[in-house]
Amino acid sequence: MDEGYIKYKSDWEKREIDIDEKLFEEINFWRNKFYKKNWIGAYSDGIGFGNISLRLQDNQFLISGSATGNYPELEKSNYSIVSNFDFDSNSLRCSGQTEASSEALSHAALYKANSNISKIVHIHNLDLWKKWINHLHTTSNKITYGTPEMAYEIQLCILKMKTNKGVIIMGGHQEGIIAFGNDFEEIAELLYEL
Repeated sequence: MDEGYIKYKSDWEKREIDIDEKLFEEINFWRNKFYKKNWIGAYSDGIGFGNISLRLQDNQFLISGSATGNYPELEKSNYSIVSNFDFDSNSLRCSGQTEASSEALSHAALYKANSNISKIVHIHNLDLWKKWINHLHTTSNKITYGTPEMAYEIQLCILKMKTNKGVIIMGGHQEGIIAFGNDFEEIAELLYEL
């Protein structure tokens, strides 16, 4: 199973990060809601799935860390700040006590493609994935998560969609759905509508 593994080259500075309390409360509140829906979590083998992020400034963002799907509630130490990324070299720079999620480059692709996107949630749900694949904007079924190709595919979807909010089905990442918008409530409504 090609799931839960970091594929990017990481320049990770393992240190405590300073997260604004209001931003932390916001992202954690919504992460907990998505966790309770089992859209973020872990499989029986312990491999985590799903993640959540918010834009800080420019293309920098706060994202739930790698392998945090096993935790019902997260602490500040379970988040990472992505400060730089490069799709061509499949690399990123992050800081925090936990390394950035394996899907961090997919989030980066959305933030880079549209400066008006400020929040992103990547969930897993097989029923929704099967129902909406190729009916909503869908990435190629030949492209797996966490690769430069996925980042470029996501950017193409955003260019076609011409919107600040929406849902993309990850064709080559079974169960993978990525939703984006300007606030988490808006994103939750998009997902509930599915």
